[in-house]
Amino acid sequence: MNLENLNKLIDRYEDNLELIYNEEHDELFKMRAVQYFRNVWYAPENEKLSFAKRFNLAKKGSYILIDNSRNSPSNGVVKLAEVAEKEVESLFFDVLLADDGGDIKVRQKNMDAFISGMEELRVKHFPRYWKYKQSRHSASCYLSFFAPDDNFIYHYTKVENFAKNIEYGIDIGSGGSFKLDAYYKMCEAVIEVLKQHESLLNKQKKLLEDDEYYKDEALHLLAFNLIWCATSYNFFDGMVHKSKKESVKEYTLAQLREKERLELEAKRNALLDEISELESEMEQYEEIDLIGVQVTDKLTGAVGVIVAQEVNSIEVEYEDTIKAYIVNKQFVSRPRFEDDEEIVEAFTEYAVIQKRIDTLKRELCMLK
Repeated sequence: MNLENLNKLIDRYEDNLELIYNEEHDELFKMRAVQYFRNVWYAPENEKLSFAKRFNLAKKGSYILIDNSRNSPSNGVVKLAEVAEKEVESLFFDVLLADDGGDIKVRQKNMDAFISGMEELRVKHFPRYWKYKQSRHSASCYLSFFAPDDNFIYHYTKVENFAKNIEYGIDIGSGGSFKLDAYYKMCEAVIEVLKQHESLLNKQKKLLEDDEYYKDEALHLLAFNLIWCATSYNFFDGMVHKSKKESVKEYTLAQLREKERLELEAKRNALLDEISELESEMEQYEEIDLIGVQVTDKLTGAVGVIVAQEVNSIEVEYEDTIKAYIVNKQFVSRPRFEDDEEIVEAFTEYAVIQKRIDTLKRELCMLK
């Protein structure tokens, strides 16, 4: 992602607040539309209204956000609810707004199922009124009306332009290739940068003090407003950016490198964990003290005393010489001492563990 371009767009947004928020352009209407919808929908006196009447009253503040001279999806909701209230209500609350546990991929499936279900009703009841057709934009608006802190309004053209200019690197797609989770990730990334612009946030908070506006503490509406206004007011003017293809390729390569780095780190950590576990296990063997123990040489019968020890490596002093041995079942010429089976077994296991540690450390060096 091109953070320089993103910060520049946020600065241009702030620099043009008076223009985009004035009476003529009124881009704050999105915050007002959300609050208006919620005020009406959740008003106790409207609970017993039919879905059609309740929705029609609530969506009046959204005007150009959803409907325009060519498309009227929110009016389509009202008209369909008037003739198929149970079906429409079910598509809203059992499909579009169904609990998805925060899984955005499931949310997209629900969104697409909602659009498909509403289209079936439109074809059945209003086959000539293509203006009533729902879209991902209209569905995203409904989601944001009911849960503005969990959703982002989506508009294909505005989002594509924005993603291209900030070199987002993930193809959000369209149609059958659309990825709602990729769009949400972009918006969340935008919010993290917005949080660094305290001046803008303070101005925004002051502007939203009036109760007619949704407070937007999660900054979801501000993120979309930035995306919307960047195209509407050409904040991209003079901005240099890589092509979408280049950005996606670069991001993909970066992701692959990061995946490889994480896999390498995971392997290193796994090796270090195993080494640490084995070294802890070896402590019990390092506590075995054989200094002063009398031994008998198996071949000569000479008797000696262990005078030095390095875990399973010992030195035995005989009458006229000192010899070194490894206490291990593999070394049959080692000297014997009373009831040595358990100790020899332990040091044999110690040698196996030490060999495993040496192997792991060589593997670890190869991963550097």
